[in-house]
Amino acid sequence: MKRIILLLFMSMLMAGSVVAECLFTIDDFTVTPDQIGTEIALTVKAEFSARVNSWQVDFTYPEGLTPTRAEAGADFDVTYDNAYGNTVLYTPGFFYTANYSRFIAYTTVAGYWYSTDTDEYTSYGLVKWEGGTYEEMFILYVEVTEEFHGGQIIITTQCSSDNDARGGTVRVNGDNMVAFTSECNVTLSDTEAYACYTSSNTTLTFYYDNQRSSRAGTTYSLNTGYTIPDWFNDGSYYNVTKVVFATSFAGARPTSTAYWFYFMENLQSITGLNYLNTSEVTNMSAMFEKCSSLTSLNLSSFNTSKVTAMEYMFYGCSSLTSLDLSSFNTSNVTYMENMFYNCSSLTRLDLSSFNTSKVKYMDSMFRNNSNLRTIYVGNGWSTAAVTGSLDMFYNCTSLVGGKGTTYDANHTDKAYAHLDGGPSNPGYFTSNNVSLLGDVDADGNVTISDVTALIDYLLSGNASGVNLTAADCDLDGSITITDVTVLIDALLTGHW
Repeated sequence: MKRIILLLFMSMLMAGSVVAECLFTIDDFTVTPDQIGTEIALTVKAEFSARVNSWQVDFTYPEGLTPTRAEAGADFDVTYDNAYGNTVLYTPGFFYTANYSRFIAYTTVAGYWYSTDTDEYTSYGLVKWEGGTYEEMFILYVEVTEEFHGGQIIITTQCSSDNDARGGTVRVNGDNMVAFTSECNVTLSDTEAYACYTSSNTTLTFYYDNQRSSRAGTTYSLNTGYTIPDWFNDGSYYNVTKVVFATSFAGARPTSTAYWFYFMENLQSITGLNYLNTSEVTNMSAMFEKCSSLTSLNLSSFNTSKVTAMEYMFYGCSSLTSLDLSSFNTSNVTYMENMFYNCSSLTRLDLSSFNTSKVKYMDSMFRNNSNLRTIYVGNGWSTAAVTGSLDMFYNCTSLVGGKGTTYDANHTDKAYAHLDGGPSNPGYFTSNNVSLLGDVDADGNVTISDVTALIDYLLSGNASGVNLTAADCDLDGSITITDVTVLIDALLTGHW
C-alpha cells in the first residue's frame, strides 16, 4: 500500500503548531464471483503519528463497488480522565454523507475548572485519539455489483491536532489540516466456490476453482445466510447419495452452510470434510437435517468460533450412531433448539467442548432420543441465558446422569440440564472428567468399596450415587456381572 503526502500546509511549520500524520487504510482484497450481488464488510484502519481531535476521510470507489452502510468500529471510542480522576469512556461525533464518500469524526474538550487559589484554568477532559495504530476505526460495507471488474479505493485523510490549554478545538478543514492518501487495490478473481451435481453417480461435489463452466452436471452458487441452496430448490437434493469436498475447496471461505444437506434422506457418505473450512461460517442451521441414512459424522475439523445459529443442525439424523463434535466452539451460538431432535440411534453424545453461555433457545434440543444414555459436558456448559427449553429432554427415556439420575417425564426442560449431583441435585449430564474406570462410588479412587457398590447396584437396580460410566469396566456398553469380575481382576493385578 502506497502512502503519498499530497499537501503540507506551510502554516504548520510555525512555532507552536503540531503536525500529525493521519493515514486511513483498507487492506487490499480480492472479490470472487460468488460475492457478486453480496455485501462485503471492509475494516478501515487508522494510524496517527500524534494526538488528534478530529479527522475527515474521503473515499473514491471503483465502478461496481457501491457503499451501503457504515458503523463505528471497536477502536472508535476514546477515554479521558475527568475532574475526579476517573477514566471515562467517550463516544466521539461520527458523521458521513449519504453516499458514504466522506466521513467526519471529532472529539471535544470535556471541561475545565478555575482555581481561585492559583488564578489558573486547568483542563480535565482532553478528549483525543492518541498517536498510534487503530486496527478497527470503523466498518464500511460495500455491495459488489455486476459492473465490478477491479480497481482501487482511494482514501484521502485529513486531521486536526490542535492542542490548546483547554483541550483544543474542532477544525475540520481548518488551517492546521494535512492531507494524506492511501490506495486499496481490489481485484476480481475468476476462482469461485460452487457445487456440482452429477446425476450419473448421484454425487454433489464442492469445488473452488475457475472450471465451473466446463463441469459436467448442474452447477450451483453457494447460498448465504438462511437462504435455501439451489440444489434443494430444483429437487436434485433428493437423489444425492454421496457428497464430496474436492481438495480445491480448502481455499473457499463460505459464510453459511445452512441447509446444505437438508432432507438428503438418501445421502450415505460425505468425504473430504477436512477440505471444508468453516472459519468464516456464522450459520449452520439445519445443515444435516433429515440425513436419515448417515450412520456416522466426524466433524472434528470444523471451526465454529463464529457460528451463531445451530438450530435443527442434526434434526432427524435417525441412523447416526457416531457423532464427533470434539472441536466445536459454541461460545457465540444463540440458537440450539431441535439441534439433536430424533437422533434416535445415538447412545452417547459428547458435548464436552460446548460453551453455551450465550445460548437462548434449547427447546426440544434432545427430544425423541430414546436410546441416548449418556451426555457428556464440560465446564463451558451453562443454561444461564436460556429462555426457551420446552421439551428439551422429551422421551429421552434411557438417559442417565453421571451419578445415577434417571429420566423423569416431569423434568424435560432445562431444570435437569446440568451435571448430575445425585439425589440432592439431580441432573442428566455426566462430567467429561469422570473417566476413572472402576470408580463406581465416584470417590476418586478405585478400591474394594467400588466392588461392593457395583454388586449392590446389580442386585438392587438402585443407581443413586453410582457412577454408571465408570461401572462399565469391560467397556461393552452394558453393566453386568462380568464388570464385577473385570474390576476384581484389576484390583488384584494392578492393571486393566
